[in-house]
Amino acid sequence: MVRSSGMETLPSGTTTRFNPMPRRIAMAGLCLVMMAYAFSVTMIGPLMPALIGRYGLRLSAGGFLETARSIGGVIAVIALGAATDLIPKKYSIILMFAVYTATLFVIRIDPSYTAIVVIFFVLGASTRLVDSVSNAMTADLFRESPGTPMNILHTVFGVGALGGPILARAILAGDGEWQTAYGALAVVCAGVLAVFIAATASSDAARERPPAAAEIGDTAADAHTRRETPFTLLRSRSMVLVTVVMFLYTGHQVGLTVWLPTYMIDHMSVGADLAALAVTLLWAGIIVGRLTAAQLSRSIAPVRLISVGSAIGGVALAAGFVSGSPVVLLAAAFVAGATTGATIPLIVTIACGWVPHATGSASGLIFLVGSISHMVYPWAMGLIAETVSFPGAMSLGWLPLIVAFFVAARIDRTPAPP
Repeated sequence: MVRSSGMETLPSGTTTRFNPMPRRIAMAGLCLVMMAYAFSVTMIGPLMPALIGRYGLRLSAGGFLETARSIGGVIAVIALGAATDLIPKKYSIILMFAVYTATLFVIRIDPSYTAIVVIFFVLGASTRLVDSVSNAMTADLFRESPGTPMNILHTVFGVGALGGPILARAILAGDGEWQTAYGALAVVCAGVLAVFIAATASSDAARERPPAAAEIGDTAADAHTRRETPFTLLRSRSMVLVTVVMFLYTGHQVGLTVWLPTYMIDHMSVGADLAALAVTLLWAGIIVGRLTAAQLSRSIAPVRLISVGSAIGGVALAAGFVSGSPVVLLAAAFVAGATTGATIPLIVTIACGWVPHATGSASGLIFLVGSISHMVYPWAMGLIAETVSFPGAMSLGWLPLIVAFFVAARIDRTPAPP
């Protein structure tokens, strides 16, 4: 792993000293943003039974809230994904995080179900861009070696995701109102937004320098002269395979996050606290996986980590569901999180490394596909649970990992994009 020397190579081959502290401060601001965003991702699982009861919803209608969130994310990335390479990324993050914070305050007023669907659409549009651009900004800030910073960013996201169910259960145990959790998070996010603005106030702090030809090679330097979009990157078969893995993994992750607590309450007859613990253990495993991957990726190819981890996680979850034991399922959720948790940061690192001249578009493509998966899985699982069986629906929590194992193995044998 190449470490920053405090010297920056210019296109002419000369070097200049720079102070690495401002970009570390900017990175700290990015981590706070991602942590605050992550809370809203996992709160929905423990809150879903209360939300369904509040509005008298069918399971598929409850799952459709996540679909609305994902549709917003898809449209936002399609409309604005390429633009994130044209303006300083910190301004995109500030604007979208402000929108995200505002929507959390609106949820607190307990609007109608129709209004909640619209709010989740806006929530998805803003957070998907925050997620995508934060990853791209990290790749730009640490272009010489983005792997470890990327894993740190996603580990911090995991910490926030771990706290989501804890906050949700604490709120429900207090006043019992599901929307109160979003109001509390809104207050936190307002403070985080102020900190991020301060952390990136220096023009040097959020420097996003274009890569020099010496860093990216002649072929990529030629590519730098043309403007890439998330869709033009799909000319590469290897990029397509990476996005397929993203689709499968995201489906697994969001499917379990949204429906695992409800499944354990309805099908396994466990208490709400134990059911919420399932999501907490899943995300605790994800944190462990991301911390471990930061070290393992120095000696093991990222694609190999994704492939082997997917196989282990898929088998563990399948065994957990088949066992019928809540304890075994809880353990399986942790194992699956630990073995697959680094999938997203590894995918982003791979994709941005292939096209360092278009990190915004590469990250946008990855998270666009993630949004599509997020749009499909929760709704599909709710529909299957209604019309077929809950165990059948939960098979979508582990089957994607088995398929991802085979797809990731193909990436190893596919040439990287020029």
